[in-house]
This record gives sequence, C-alpha cells and structure tokens, in this order.
Amino acid sequence: MPLQTLPPDQAQNARSAYLGELRTAQGKLTSTTAKTDLGALITGLEGASSPDAGTAIMAAVTKLGADCP
Repeated sequence: MPLQTLPPDQAQNARSAYLGELRTAQGKLTSTTAKTDLGALITGLEGASSPDAGTAIMAAVTKLGADCP
C-alpha cells in the first residue's frame, strides 16, 4: 500500500518498520557490494520526503539489481 494513502503517523510507523527490515537484511549479507548497494537504498528511503527523492531511490534499486541479480 502506498504510504501516502495512510494517515501521517501510520505512514511513518510503516516506513520505520520497513527500514528496520532492510537494515536487518543488510546485516545478514556477506557481500560488501550488496551491503553497500542496500545501504544506498536505505539512505535514499530515509531521506525521501518529496517526489524528487525518487531519482536517488531508483538509482539505488537499479544498482542493487545489477550487482545482485
């Protein structure tokens, strides 16, 4: 569900939970490249406060997909 459809407090809680899941997954990775790529995605998502953040997020997703097929 898109976070913008949720009330702000629920959206923030959902975003925090998702970021926590990503950090947990990052901690389980053994590849330095994968950890770095996932870290870039986490950073992009943490800073996402406007549609402009989409460019950084998509770049991170693309790099992650290319490096870790």
